[in-house]
Amino acid sequence: MTNQEPIRFPATTILCFFLTLFAVPVLGQDSREQEKTIALAADSLVVDSLSIVPGTLRITLWRKGMAELADSTMYSVDYFTATVYWKLSPRPDSVTLQYRTFPYDFGRTYFHKDPAALEQADLNLTPYEVPAAPTYDFSELEQLQYNGSLVRGISFGNNQDVVVNSSFNLQMSGKLQNDVEISAAITDNNIPIQPEGNTQQLQEFDRVFIRLAKDEHALTVGDYDLLRPQSYFINYYKRAQGASYTGTYQLGNAGSLKSSVHAAVARGVYMRQFLNVIEGNQGPYKLRGNNGETFIIILAGTERVWLDGVLLTRGAENDYIIDYNAGEITFTPKQLVNKDKRIQVEFEYADNSYFRSIIAQNNTFTSADEKWKVRLNVYSEQDSRNQPLDQELDSLSIARLRSVGDSVQQAFIPGFDTLSYDPDRIMYRLTDSLGFDTVFVYSTDPESAGYVLTFTELGANKGNYVLSSNLANGRIYKWVQPLGGVPQGTAEP
Repeated sequence: MTNQEPIRFPATTILCFFLTLFAVPVLGQDSREQEKTIALAADSLVVDSLSIVPGTLRITLWRKGMAELADSTMYSVDYFTATVYWKLSPRPDSVTLQYRTFPYDFGRTYFHKDPAALEQADLNLTPYEVPAAPTYDFSELEQLQYNGSLVRGISFGNNQDVVVNSSFNLQMSGKLQNDVEISAAITDNNIPIQPEGNTQQLQEFDRVFIRLAKDEHALTVGDYDLLRPQSYFINYYKRAQGASYTGTYQLGNAGSLKSSVHAAVARGVYMRQFLNVIEGNQGPYKLRGNNGETFIIILAGTERVWLDGVLLTRGAENDYIIDYNAGEITFTPKQLVNKDKRIQVEFEYADNSYFRSIIAQNNTFTSADEKWKVRLNVYSEQDSRNQPLDQELDSLSIARLRSVGDSVQQAFIPGFDTLSYDPDRIMYRLTDSLGFDTVFVYSTDPESAGYVLTFTELGANKGNYVLSSNLANGRIYKWVQPLGGVPQGTAEP
């Protein structure tokens, strides 16, 4: 007799078996099996609110207490909507339905937002609109007349680095929108020259301005001429840089009022000089400043020359010519001068000692019948004593000016200062010569040129320096040796 070993199952197999037994009723619960008995009242029957699993529907027909299993020829089913459509006649009294359902109603329409509700709601919708590209009408610019130049250049040399030069000039005139007239001269470079005074009409290079005008009103900004009003008193002619407004206002039956307001900076200082002419000498005659300065630059077009009370005309073919940069006037053969002639010259010259401001207002009232006029003119020009331009006054210099009082001859301070070398400025080096230990000599050596000088013209034999040459950026003076202790120059720093 053979002994047989008992069959042994691993523990994992036994565990899986029991889990399978417990899983069967769980699956049965998830199958959603349904059973209903419903009385028939129509040709169609909605079985459930959920969709029926296809192939799971079983129908039993009841007629007078007798049961009959229905086949597929007796009905049709829409499983998504869970609806049964009957094909038999007559209909049974009631039916018993056995089926399984999905957890969803596939015949229903699902949506995140109800379109019908959105259409019926009173919503303030602002749809996004892509703006159209802007269009520009350049037809109005066709009324403008303009010309100018744009220059680009490169300069270099054996004693300088490469420099890019640029200049822009534009002249414009014409009409803008709403019949506004414009005239302008615009430039971005500063020309250190003036026109020659040998013609009656001057071509001015240094005027930069914009003028706008409409009807009887005008606005000017930039360089312009501040003319005297049409009256006997307070006559003037100034080259100014600032803003000016002029307008005419109609006052009904009373008349009209023409008014102008000016706020500007003076470009020069006014001077009136009587010339002592020499018999048989037509010039040139030197024009001087208010303090006797001999080297001044006259503003082009500001001079007025009278000969025995008669206003002369500028030009080589007329009465006189003038060198604005040298400050000299020469009379032509058409206008012979002698010691008996009374010649008066009024002009403006550049003076950068102090900032000078101008405020002016002119008013003219004209009656409606133009039989009488009333004028009121106000003019004010003053130095800003706290804003020197070509020198900085320290506390010692200010104290010196306060102490001299009316003694202008004592109002002098040393006019030299130490600065680092600048090739764009006229600079000097300090040396000694013939026993004189403080002598300034013009120099372009970066190692030794460390002084900037300001010279004052004192007159003949009152200084130790004389004018040597003129450059674009200023004048160069040189030292001359005194003779017998008497200075031989005209200027002193």
